Amino acid sequence: MLITQVIQDSFQEYRDQWSLVLFSFGCNFSCKYCYNLDFSRDRKNIIGEAKDLIKQYLHPGHEAVVFLGGEPTIWKDALIETTKQIKDMGLKVKIFTNGFLSEVIKKLNDQKLVDAYSVDLKTIKEASYFLGVAMNDDEYLWKFRSTINHILDAGIFLEVRTTKWPGINIEEIKDYMKQNLPAIPHIIQDDFSKNLKHI
Repeated sequence: MLITQVIQDSFQEYRDQWSLVLFSFGCNFSCKYCYNLDFSRDRKNIIGEAKDLIKQYLHPGHEAVVFLGGEPTIWKDALIETTKQIKDMGLKVKIFTNGFLSEVIKKLNDQKLVDAYSVDLKTIKEASYFLGVAMNDDEYLWKFRSTINHILDAGIFLEVRTTKWPGINIEEIKDYMKQNLPAIPHIIQDDFSKNLKHI
């Protein structure tokens, strides 16, 4: 499992857990307003294998390891093996995911390898336009709900995140969550991609 960035010490991605954060290489979407797309797909940004970087950066104070992307679940078996390594160390695991590879989420949950998830709900309309891949809205929402159901069935902590991309109807998405998944925390985050371009 290839990694592009590391944050050695963070409390932000996994609340109340002192975490090592790893950003995985690659993604199965090409989201129109992704702040990290080019960086996560350029092989020159790879800094190493997850298992090696965990050994290098982990220290006794850490309570958890968090995976962001790119998209961690595209690594499938490699992600499963890496999370096994982490759980064997007695640490917690959190995964940020776009939720499209629900079969990978189910495998992780069946083996009790993840303690928390943050799943993106990127849109409920015009999926192909916003996600940058050929996909109809029903297919995207079915995959999202399948992932959510796998996590809920396993009794694992879950939050859903939506980014305020230009053109996204946030109120419509909030209504969808209230009607379909009212008990799940729904985090609305600002689109900061334009700011990053000037840093």
